[in-house]
Amino acid sequence: MSVVVSATITPAPPINGVALLTFLDASTGVGTLVSRTLNIYDSDSVLVDTVDMGAVLTATYGISADSYLSFVETIIDNTGTYIGTFNMETTVFFDITFVNTVAQLGCSCGSEQVNYIDISLLFRSAALILAAFGLGVAAQNNITAANTFISGQ
Repeated sequence: MSVVVSATITPAPPINGVALLTFLDASTGVGTLVSRTLNIYDSDSVLVDTVDMGAVLTATYGISADSYLSFVETIIDNTGTYIGTFNMETTVFFDITFVNTVAQLGCSCGSEQVNYIDISLLFRSAALILAAFGLGVAAQNNITAANTFISGQ
């Protein structure tokens, strides 16, 4: 059976300004495990953290702002070395701010704030599309802009 490296990354809502991302290894066909390492890179391909997962299938990483990240998992077993790259754009901080901003609007649907909300959604959508294509820097720039506009600044 061949090894297929697979994973999911799930964000949790922020608590005290930190959102935890949970990386879950869902790889199949792994033989006798030698090592499992997770390297996390930012949008500029700078290594920001390394997690020696060992036999554990989950790892968490805390973030304090929305960002584009690449999770590179390296699995070494008795049959060889297998690498999987998983790119993601987190929008958990944007989403919380968006919900709170919309809830505070009331009936001011013609306000300048609505314009900022609309623009922020466009930037968020662009960030997610760019992230899907692995364009980290552009995705990061767009999610930063989305957060700026949703904050009304």
